[in-house]
Amino acid sequence: MYFTDRTHWPVLKGKDATLEATAYALLALVKDQAFDEAKPIVRWLSQQQRYGGNYGSTQATIMVYQAVAEYASTVNEPPFDLKVDISVKGRSLMNKISFNNRNHYTTRTSKFDGINKDVTVTATGTGEAMFNMISLYYAIPTEKESDCEMFDLKLELIEVSSEENKRVYKLKIEVKYKNTERDASMSILDIGLPTGYKFNKN
Repeated sequence: MYFTDRTHWPVLKGKDATLEATAYALLALVKDQAFDEAKPIVRWLSQQQRYGGNYGSTQATIMVYQAVAEYASTVNEPPFDLKVDISVKGRSLMNKISFNNRNHYTTRTSKFDGINKDVTVTATGTGEAMFNMISLYYAIPTEKESDCEMFDLKLELIEVSSEENKRVYKLKIEVKYKNTERDASMSILDIGLPTGYKFNKN
């Protein structure tokens, strides 16, 4: 069974199984040289790629790469000559990318700092390309009530300064030992920083 647009084969076990089944179907179509039916499947698989280049599980990723590579090495496509220009508001340099028959199944990445900026993409020539844009940022974790019975721990994250691409915070920690019948002996406070934060020794 496939979807009415004939792009993929859904499997009840989940997304990874659907990707594997679709990759096997693509391999079968390539073997039969049914390239017209295979092309929308290749397009659908390309749209499922996740941040970092994988497709979920290791098995699903391997199968998708194998099927797409088999299609790319077998199909006889018309001349492919596509030039893509990517410009970001406030950034002087423009990223220029060229695709041809030898490299149009490869992925190009352009990174820039800051979010909520206007991005202009201009494509000229012949061919088809897919453009994905991902905003990656770090959110301050939400506060949760502590279930510790021996200590009261209060955390406060105070913003010290804010710039376009950098923010500085001061972490205020208050600890209170609640047992009035015995001393706390030795207590150790282990502080770690989440990914994306750097400790300012100054």
